[in-house]
Amino acid sequence: MPQTNIPSGTTDSVPQALDAFNGLFTVRTDVTSGQLHDEAQLRQNAAVGMLHALSSASDLNTLENHLLLDCIMALRLLCSDAAALYAAACERSKAENLLQP
Repeated sequence: MPQTNIPSGTTDSVPQALDAFNGLFTVRTDVTSGQLHDEAQLRQNAAVGMLHALSSASDLNTLENHLLLDCIMALRLLCSDAAALYAAACERSKAENLLQP
């Protein structure tokens, strides 16, 4: 899937709150539900890749605690972003369907 690079902080964006860590990012209003879905999929794939790398490590005890905690934090953020993007894609898809004759 091609990456669509949806930046946050644009003037024509609607904020979407995330539950994890009270984070906040914005979803641009000029992207399609498909683009939002693709972005969510990229984040989900990154999280799965990180989990695979961690599960393949021969000995996680060799990692420093802060590095392992950083990996866990990254996974939580990626999953939260993906969930918010999937929700936004669903809402955008409903709106797009209402606009069709």
